[in-house]
Amino acid sequence: MILSEALKEAIKTLTLANIQDPIRDARVLMRHAIGDENGPIETQSVLSKSQLTRFNQSISQRANHRPVSQILGYREFWGRRFEVSQDTLDPRPDTELLIELALNIKPKPTSVLDLGTGTSCILSTLLSEWPECLGVGTDVNLETLKVAQRNLEQFKLSDRAVLKPSHWFEEVTGKYDLIVSNPPYISERDLNTLAPDVLNWEPKIALSPGGDGLDAYREIFKRAHDYLNSNGTVLVEIGHDQGEAVTELANASEFTDVELHKDLNGKDRAVIAR
Repeated sequence: MILSEALKEAIKTLTLANIQDPIRDARVLMRHAIGDENGPIETQSVLSKSQLTRFNQSISQRANHRPVSQILGYREFWGRRFEVSQDTLDPRPDTELLIELALNIKPKPTSVLDLGTGTSCILSTLLSEWPECLGVGTDVNLETLKVAQRNLEQFKLSDRAVLKPSHWFEEVTGKYDLIVSNPPYISERDLNTLAPDVLNWEPKIALSPGGDGLDAYREIFKRAHDYLNSNGTVLVEIGHDQGEAVTELANASEFTDVELHKDLNGKDRAVIAR
């Protein structure tokens, strides 16, 4: 089959499935199928039987709203490629604000605790940027931790990081210069409003704690002092409508320097407390 014809059929299929950007997704999955991520797509070239099969299988998955990143098996974050799976939250550009804020902390942290590490994209990125830093990552899901470990290994960071199965601080010991987290924060009310790409394919435990979505912040700020070195920092991602509530939780826990930061879209996205 000619590549252009296969693309045309795929775009039609994805459009009928209400995929948001069918042209982009079809082209990305075509590149994946032919094994060429960066070169120009020769639309009149003929696909081999295996390439066409691989492409059609990918399109079928995408039409079922499986995220492109899960089909590819990876997602880019802060210039690095992280393995993802159905057991991990998909790293998102908004979360890169946490990296930006962390890298501005002075003095530079030499120890970091990543609560709910997921793919370990935050932990791996910070350890890569801070060669003298040591880290601990926690997650309640053992399958998630396996993905996180593979990501640490691919960046040659496993000698500077330890992963622990833990519900927040339960199995954590020691003290750290930085505690960072992108916790589940979507309220129970808002959970069912998520796109099917997210709701049906990403782990709900990493998306929402139920209730008002603030339980993780209550736990983190309540107990953080016991795990922070003197002048340590807590840095968390938040939902766009949670800035006031999370700031109040930090202030109520006697943090003396609390800042609310917005993402590139002008929405509240992170709270840093020292």
